[in-house]
Amino acid sequence: MMICVLSIGLLLYMFSCRTDPKNKDRDEFDAALIKKSSDLQLSGEYEALIELNIEYLKKAAKMGYKEGIGLCYLNMAEVNVSAGNYEKALFFSIKQKKI
Repeated sequence: MMICVLSIGLLLYMFSCRTDPKNKDRDEFDAALIKKSSDLQLSGEYEALIELNIEYLKKAAKMGYKEGIGLCYLNMAEVNVSAGNYEKALFFSIKQKKI
């Protein structure tokens, strides 16, 4: 009886401690996007930065990852602010807030 209780307890513990693969994918998505975006923004490659975020926007949509979509819109808004294109920045900011 004691072995059965310990076995069930061990199984419950293992399932409660495991990481969700979706969370790992999302964490990797965020980390890669933030690093690549930062590198491109520091180098002044704004067009490449927009293209990168459009690519990641599609990935986030495919994953069903709303926060990732919002991060892409936020990055695109920041790029447009840096470039002085405030109307486009406002457009992306509004889209980000809707997410």
